[in-house]
Amino acid sequence: MSAPDSVHAGVSFSFKGETHRIEATLDLARHLSAGAAGPDFHLLLAQAGGIDPYSYLYEVLASSAIAFSRATGGAAPCCRDGLFDWGCYWSQAQKDRDAAVLSAIAARHLGVTDLTRRPDLQAALRAAYQAGQARGAGLD
Repeated sequence: MSAPDSVHAGVSFSFKGETHRIEATLDLARHLSAGAAGPDFHLLLAQAGGIDPYSYLYEVLASSAIAFSRATGGAAPCCRDGLFDWGCYWSQAQKDRDAAVLSAIAARHLGVTDLTRRPDLQAALRAAYQAGQARGAGLD
């Protein structure tokens, strides 16, 4: 079993003479529904810290840089030097999802349980899958 896709996020800021530090470890798979644009990490941290998104405190938090660290699973290659690249993570998550779909099709219809041993079949299934997605999106 692989590690969950997570990243630790933290933000420090001062408001009314007080220093605030909010941290949370975020399960990124829960936020894939945000799409390619990604989730609002500032809002997620505000929620973790119990900060009302309609407050002045939130405005200061939202203007502060988030430091990312301790990424796990598919998020690990997308976190470097305190930054997290959602586009990198989103792209890899889509590739993983597509690979799972292709593997299921190969197992169910062709009895092939390991597509990595059949790169020709894997390429053919991928091409058919992508053509189907393009057609469904009106890109044909």
